[in-house]
Amino acid sequence: MKHLPRWLSGFTVASIVCGSLMYRYRKRITAQTANAHQGVSIIIPARNEAKNLPRLLASLTEAENTEVIVMDDGSTDTTRDIAEDYGAKVYAVPDDAEWQGKSHACYGGSLKAQKALFMFVDADVWFEAEDSLKRILAQYQQQGNQGLLSIQPYHYIEAPYENFSVIFNLMTVIGMNVFSVTREKNTPESAFGPVLLTNRADYFRTQGHRNAATQIIEGFALSEAYHQANLPVRLFEGEGTVNFRMYPQGMRSLIAGWSKHFAVGAQNTQSSVMLLIMAWLFGSAASLAQVIAALSKPKARTQSQTLRALSLYTLYGLQFYRLGRRTGSFKPWLILAHPVCFAFFIFIFSKSWFDVNIRKSVRWKGRNIVIKK
Repeated sequence: MKHLPRWLSGFTVASIVCGSLMYRYRKRITAQTANAHQGVSIIIPARNEAKNLPRLLASLTEAENTEVIVMDDGSTDTTRDIAEDYGAKVYAVPDDAEWQGKSHACYGGSLKAQKALFMFVDADVWFEAEDSLKRILAQYQQQGNQGLLSIQPYHYIEAPYENFSVIFNLMTVIGMNVFSVTREKNTPESAFGPVLLTNRADYFRTQGHRNAATQIIEGFALSEAYHQANLPVRLFEGEGTVNFRMYPQGMRSLIAGWSKHFAVGAQNTQSSVMLLIMAWLFGSAASLAQVIAALSKPKARTQSQTLRALSLYTLYGLQFYRLGRRTGSFKPWLILAHPVCFAFFIFIFSKSWFDVNIRKSVRWKGRNIVIKK
């Protein structure tokens, strides 16, 4: 135990370095103006989204040459009424046991869409600025109006418990394998699920969401189909363009939501990226253990050790907060509370792994979703 604090100091420093390497690059929407387009159908899968829809639909009221389609997936609240009040076209999603999750609603919406471009948008998303949609369309034009463009929205935080999503948001982005220094030049890009933009021809050529009929995470299945068709796939961070607020119903919904798919998503992360992620995550525990070890010794012998331990703990916390802010409006108290977030992450990851690999099913929005690999 004599050299434990020194060893922990070295590990904490190494973990901070890993943190800077695992999220080295940014990928944000940079296009500003788009040429005239043939129109875009915005397809929104919705199941009991009465509380979320108004903010999304209100952010689309000034959009030009668009149609808004809400696919009502068995809602028991006022989802349909709200969508119709905002002028959206509303269609019911028929029951079909062969489909899992929202992919059925998305594919059904594509069959109703009339425009040349399809944009699939989750109901808890909203466009941040009046020109957000135009900028996204301009970004798609930069890839030749071909293939798939996806965006992970910026997580807007309101209630304190929502801050516990910080690590999950980070892992969702970093786990795509293109933000790390270990990324390979020709690494195929996967797709985020909340915002997807494609064109009609490419969507039906690849069969779109049919590829994800039995999948929890539809972005992986869609991107793989597009790659097989030699079509480009590009992913972006949503900061400054699109936001969402995840699991506003309370801590129980947050636990269920992240448990639903997190272990499955981790399986698609490259081993080199995962190694950086795990080294960084355990740096939180190491920094806390160093502080505990330093404070447990006589003050006369450990004043410098205590100062070093507290400094490294705070330094790690500052990086934790800074990286988290790239993905959401997380609060500064995370600088000190990062070990609590780490413990929560371990709990959710363990639960998700058990659900996916042992129970082979997850519960979401009143439905039991069977895991099919």
